[in-house]
Amino acid sequence: MQVFKIRPFTFKDRASFRALFDDAFVNEVADWTNNVYGGLTIDAKRVAYVHGSVDPWHALGMTATEDDDAPAIFIEAHVCVVSAKGDGVVGYEKKDF
Repeated sequence: MQVFKIRPFTFKDRASFRALFDDAFVNEVADWTNNVYGGLTIDAKRVAYVHGSVDPWHALGMTATEDDDAPAIFIEAHVCVVSAKGDGVVGYEKKDF
């Protein structure tokens, strides 16, 4: 099973929660989560995994699959404001930062 790697995220968590999140605890709950939900080898159908390159959480998501019934869509994205109009048309406005 391919699993999520969490080590880069523990420093920030430890600063926020001190001793509650030591390495042993984080590794234990990460192993549990990967076992229950399948890590990066999720057995799912009729699901689309959509991520944008500016999403800070895309590193923890499915950005590539070989399954036509569960495709991964990775968008090289700009930060934008997405809104739905009353006529059902979705529009966006690009924001440059």
